[in-house]
Formats: sequence, structure tokens, C-alpha cells
Amino acid sequence: MDEITKHEPQRLARPLSEVARKYAKGSKAESTLKGYRTDWQHFLAWCAAQGRMALPADPTTVADYVATLADEGSCKVSTLEHRLASISQAHQLAGYDSPSKASLVRTVMKGIRRDLGVAQTKKTAATTEVLRLMLEELGEDLLGKRDRALLLVGFAGAFRRSELVGLDVADVAFVPQGMVITLRKSKTDQEGQGQKKAIPYGTSAATCPVRALKAWLKAAKIDEGPLLRGVDRWGNVQKRGLSDKAVALVVKRCAEAAGLDPAEFAGHSLRAGLATSAALAGAAEWEIMRQTGHRTSEMVQKYIREADLFKGNVAGKVGL
Repeated sequence: MDEITKHEPQRLARPLSEVARKYAKGSKAESTLKGYRTDWQHFLAWCAAQGRMALPADPTTVADYVATLADEGSCKVSTLEHRLASISQAHQLAGYDSPSKASLVRTVMKGIRRDLGVAQTKKTAATTEVLRLMLEELGEDLLGKRDRALLLVGFAGAFRRSELVGLDVADVAFVPQGMVITLRKSKTDQEGQGQKKAIPYGTSAATCPVRALKAWLKAAKIDEGPLLRGVDRWGNVQKRGLSDKAVALVVKRCAEAAGLDPAEFAGHSLRAGLATSAALAGAAEWEIMRQTGHRTSEMVQKYIREADLFKGNVAGKVGL
């Protein structure tokens, strides 16, 4: 977040050394830092237009900022909370107390939450049935094989977008039971301790993630480097790996081809699909968490509750 220090009104008594700054930046994922930078630039622009000081910012300035965005209807509550986190990070990195934590800001945000609500618009989970519909529309060319591997590995491994596109050939070990994929770093493992995910052979060749990945690697002649790569319109396989945004585009395109509304799906649909399908199949909470990598049961419980909506539902017992 080098942009932050350019707007300091005064030099810090003890500015961070370059080495300390490097490790401070390394404590966050690059995607997180990118989000912080975007949010901070937005706050800077707003402060400049309003004639306010951005660093250090007065709590009143921050309260007015989020209130203005909420009143304009340009941001969801979750977006405002992310903006506050970015402002907080900028101030802490520059050596100032965070104005985002002031009681005034918290009170304003409480009012915004009550007014706008905090329910998130969730994307549809690509459950087993949905995934089969997507797979049926894929061809046998290179792009079709790549998309089949992406969908099935992303689903079976319950990978986040960034995790899926960050995989290399060296991270995959094929074993008699299927394959073991080593996830070297993830959102919940910023220190890179690593996690191994086992993906067994599927019961059907058409929906088997192991066979799909082997077919893609063989057809694309990939034996090292990024696991999932772009394929141009002439059928040439790119050397660089896919971006995380490409995962969402693939999922949306395959959903549309299957006759589904692409707006309802995103990259997270694969991860949510595995968790939801596992819950429907009666998998235990700890079993789902082992595959998804969730550290707490809160999110997994949401998948289980949604999967159980029709189980024991009293509306089905009153003779309608």
C-alpha cells in the first residue's frame, strides 16, 4: 500500500524500514492488498472533492463518507464494511489510530445496517445435479477438456477461485485411489503451512475429476507449470495460468450453455456446490470442513441448514 504514505500530512517519528514494510505487506494476500488499494484511492478522491483530510482522517469524515455512499445507494453494507477495513489498514500502516473504530463511525454503521439490511445476495450453488447439466454441454476439444477439468476439480476439491488457478502440476500426485492435491497457500492459510486434499475417482467416467484432469493435461501436453491455462481461439494452450476471474467466466458460460441463468452463478458456486451436495448426502460437518478447509463451522452450518430446508418441514405434514 505504497500509495498510503504519499498522503501523510507529516513524517512519522519512526517510519517503517523497507524490510519491515515488506513483511507487513506480505502478511496479506495480494488480492486483499489490491482491494485495500482500490478502496483507499476511492476514499482519497472523496476527501479531495470534499476538502477533507484523508490521513489522518477525523472520525466525522469517515462517518460522513459511509453515510454518503449509503444514501446514494451505490454500496452494499458488505462493501462499506470493506471500505472501513481498508481505511483502518491505511491508518495503522501509517502509524495512526484507526478512525473506523471510533464510536461515532460504529453508531452510523449500525444505523446503515438497520436501514439497508445485511442479507447478502448469494450465488447459486452448483450442486451435483447442476454440475452434470453443465458438463453435458462441453465438447471434446481442448477448451471443453479444460473446462471439464476446471469444473470437476474445482467442485470436488471445494477450491476457492484463487486456490484453483494457483495450482501447479507439481501440486498434484496421482495415486491408486485418485489424486492428492497440495494447496500450498490459501485465504485461511496465509503462512503457507499447506493443506492436502484427496480427490477420489468418480463413479462415472463422464463426471470423474481425476480422469478429467488427466485428459486435459495429456491433450494440452502440460507436464509442468500452471495446471489450468487459457486456450486461444485457434486452440493454442497458453503458458500462463488462468486468472481467478476466468473461473467465474467459465462457470457462467457453462451455466448459460446448460440453459441456466448465468447471473445466478459465479466461481464460488463450485465450492458452495460441493458443500451443499455433501450436506444433502448426509456428510458430517467435520467431513465437509476437512474438504473445504473452513476453520470454523459457521459457514458450513449455513450450507447444512439450506440443504435441510425440506427435511422435516411442517408444511409437508399438514395434508396440502
